[in-house]
Amino acid sequence: MMCCFFWQNPDLTERLGGIMIGLAVLGAAWVGKGCIGSGDGLVLVVSGVFLGFWENIRLLLFSLLLAGGAAIFLICIKKSERNQRMPFVPFLLAAYLLMIA
Repeated sequence: MMCCFFWQNPDLTERLGGIMIGLAVLGAAWVGKGCIGSGDGLVLVVSGVFLGFWENIRLLLFSLLLAGGAAIFLICIKKSERNQRMPFVPFLLAAYLLMIA
């Protein structure tokens, strides 16, 4: 993590903006009392350090689209119910892999 400050593109303000996105998700996890996992926010904090603000926003939006699509698919094939919880970190990983592809 220390090396990223020397060889990555985003400047310090861009990195701080990316960190703020993760902190906002952590705040939503705290206010929502577990509706959003705090691990998701921590992953977004770390990805914000490496990606910066706009790329972290893009990562969050892509992963939300993937998770929503998967949830709709699972509901349609009757494998899941509306109130069932799904882990979000695998969708963050899938969105990141799509972003770098």
